[in-house]
Amino acid sequence: MGHKAIVVINKSGSQDAEPARVLNETFDCLSNSARRIVKRTSPFFYAQATAGKAGLTPDLGPDLQPLFDAILREIPAPQGLTRCRL
Repeated sequence: MGHKAIVVINKSGSQDAEPARVLNETFDCLSNSARRIVKRTSPFFYAQATAGKAGLTPDLGPDLQPLFDAILREIPAPQGLTRCRL
């Protein structure tokens, strides 16, 4: 459908976290063509969900806002839906 992937490496703030290794293993799971597309076009985030923190580097931000902003920016809104009255 042409959507970008948003890659989130969770548990980045853990004491034994290895975010670089996990990111490489994520790429290893993709085909060569998918790997090139994802690396070139997709945002990558590091997160510690239980602490409510995310960021573009393993040094996490104060909250999840950067991740939410990327979701709203990168994932298109559904088309053709109408509002329902309850």
